[in-house]
Amino acid sequence: MMQKNTAQEEAIRTVYGPVLLVSCPGSGKTTTMLRRIQYMIDQGIDPSSILMVTFTEAAAKEMKKRFADSYGDAPVTFCTIHSLCFQIMYGAGMDRFHIMDVSETNAALKAAAGTTGKYFEDFKNIKNDIGLWKNTGSLKGRSELSITEMEFKTFTKAYENYKEGVDGLDFDDLLIHGKRIFTEMPDVLHKFQKKFRFIICDEYQDTNPIQKEILYLLAGRYKNLCVVGDDDQSIYGFRGAVPSIMLSFDKDFPGSKVIHMSTNYRSVPGIIQPASALIGYNKDRFPKDITAFRDGGAQETVIYNTAHDRDGEMTQLVQAVKQASARQGFSGCAVLARTNAQLEQVAGAFSGNGIPFSSKDVVKDIYEHWCFTDLCAYLRLADGMGSMADFLRIANRPKRYLSQKMFYQMPYDKAAITRAAVKSGKSYAINSVTDYFTHMRRLSSMPFGERIPFILKQMKYSDFLDEYAEQSGISDVAMDAKCRTFAKDAAACGSLDAWILFAKEHVWEFHQTIRAHREDGVLLATMHRSKGLEWDHVFIIDCCQGTVPYIRKDTPCDMEEERRLFYVACTRARETLHIMNYSARKGKNDVETKVMPSPFIREMRSPLKKQISTQAQKEIRKNNIASIRSGFRTDDLGQFAKGEFVHHVSLGNGTVVSNRSGILSVRFKSGVKVFTY
Repeated sequence: MMQKNTAQEEAIRTVYGPVLLVSCPGSGKTTTMLRRIQYMIDQGIDPSSILMVTFTEAAAKEMKKRFADSYGDAPVTFCTIHSLCFQIMYGAGMDRFHIMDVSETNAALKAAAGTTGKYFEDFKNIKNDIGLWKNTGSLKGRSELSITEMEFKTFTKAYENYKEGVDGLDFDDLLIHGKRIFTEMPDVLHKFQKKFRFIICDEYQDTNPIQKEILYLLAGRYKNLCVVGDDDQSIYGFRGAVPSIMLSFDKDFPGSKVIHMSTNYRSVPGIIQPASALIGYNKDRFPKDITAFRDGGAQETVIYNTAHDRDGEMTQLVQAVKQASARQGFSGCAVLARTNAQLEQVAGAFSGNGIPFSSKDVVKDIYEHWCFTDLCAYLRLADGMGSMADFLRIANRPKRYLSQKMFYQMPYDKAAITRAAVKSGKSYAINSVTDYFTHMRRLSSMPFGERIPFILKQMKYSDFLDEYAEQSGISDVAMDAKCRTFAKDAAACGSLDAWILFAKEHVWEFHQTIRAHREDGVLLATMHRSKGLEWDHVFIIDCCQGTVPYIRKDTPCDMEEERRLFYVACTRARETLHIMNYSARKGKNDVETKVMPSPFIREMRSPLKKQISTQAQKEIRKNNIASIRSGFRTDDLGQFAKGEFVHHVSLGNGTVVSNRSGILSVRFKSGVKVFTY
């Protein structure tokens, strides 16, 4: 059983009134919350009046099970805020609706896509954008950049109309209706306030504005609201979550009790210290003095590995995982990445080296990627076996400025497509169609082994992938590696039919590998999915500028949220943390270019990693970071290297132009600025 500490005991016994429980990683907050619930019951509080709100349905079920296993059954309500809103709607007599499943939601999204004339590879980003807008009322930070703001509004209106026509709701609608009912129907609000007099909300740092309003309305009568979380682990900005909601709790509830659980029971000190140094660069946070409960070992706990290129990084990763797993097995290891796409090459490398693995994310085989489907469409069209659906798929891959509406209900025919381009009156459309058919004629006459390189280079499909990677913020290195594999495998197969058969077998073997090693394998996961989990050995890959933090074209990243996400990944490790990156990549014409390390690596290794007292941190913030030169989040400007990504507190993101003789030049969006040091 976890050893008790003063902060935990205070949290358990502070039952009445508003309470803010700030819990660092590995502080035992779940155990503390369950003990708090049992303490309340022991004090004579009716368990049916206790509401435990969790972030996910899985967390609610797990917490309910843990409570029952430890203390027996009791009518405490464990649920998500969406489930709570479902109860509110039924309590208000609203029952003519159903929650749409995945297939219904996709049907609604597809119907809405038809209103914009746009092709979507998948609807993940725009679905997130709709949720963000409905939860915050803001269009800032949209992740689906292929449509304009006006097109997004048209899309959203069509999506909502479709749902209304089938009496369907999505999860965001539950929140909207829950808040509306509480606001417009005071009798329903009072009924739920009387029912749930004691409320605990877990993962409060991930609360968005509409969720906050629902909780505050529910707690408004008795004010017995305990919120639990860590502002340093607020990582769901794309869902509308902002740490300022947690930071302003004591202002929303004057006189609230604030308790800091600052003992980390998970990690050795050698991991806690650099992670604390990293997160200390964020200014919008509660200051913390995190201490390690465990003693430090003699071995190196944070290991920095820089390979020459990404292939070399994969080789180093395989070797490091094998070494780390030698004593405790592969299940004690996890590989974390910023995005799903980065994990595909890891899965391939592990399969080829006999390393068992599983995944918390939907890690797909390389041949399940849409890029393979695109290439097959090109090849079918070249062989005269393609359809208009194939053409529409690749019409603007690369950009040819061809509207899909130009070819509506048209068969795939050179003359018909050319007439449609001429009819548009757009010279660039005519030219792009002419170039397309010229290239396709050449493609059809060349040996199969030369076709993929021709599509990639001469038909400029690689340019499309580079632009896609830049706009999406994903690793173009991973995309390049994928295309090299496709070209090599296609040449070895010798025909499209043979290559498609090879791909099917490749996918089948990949999924067999995952199914065979679900329990004893290395876990592959994104940083977001790693939250709440822990392993003995954690490997964070691709810690390179542009990937960590995640930079999208023309969209400034939220540097503080990216730092929080990296902090979450680092604090999953119990024994060792491996920070991995590479220093070079091949660009156009196979010219090698330099890749800078993530700025977070420097922050972890900077002198700021020494312990700073809570009072000192308060003074730093009180003086508006006066000790930091020129507004950069570091004192040592001499460490900045040419080409490196940097961040200035008022000027935003920039790239170092030069740094010599005490003069630093940085290119920002507003122009080049010069700093002396």
